[in-house]
Amino acid sequence: MSIEKKTFRSGPYADFIAQGVQVGNILYLAGQVGIDSEGNIPADIGGQARIAYANLKEVLAEFGADMSNVVEETFL
Repeated sequence: MSIEKKTFRSGPYADFIAQGVQVGNILYLAGQVGIDSEGNIPADIGGQARIAYANLKEVLAEFGADMSNVVEETFL
């Protein structure tokens, strides 16, 4: 049995973690954090949240998806 799998890695932690993995028609996204592509972290929580969602949208776009395709979000 062959299953098609696509992985997306980006940002300062690309060597350690995949931000997204597509298996078949399901996407699995890793926890997105408020760190930009250069490793900068805003001092305020609002700035961190904006960057985390921008990162999420970037990963979704890599797979041809957008926020309307998100089924569940979990905040820790």
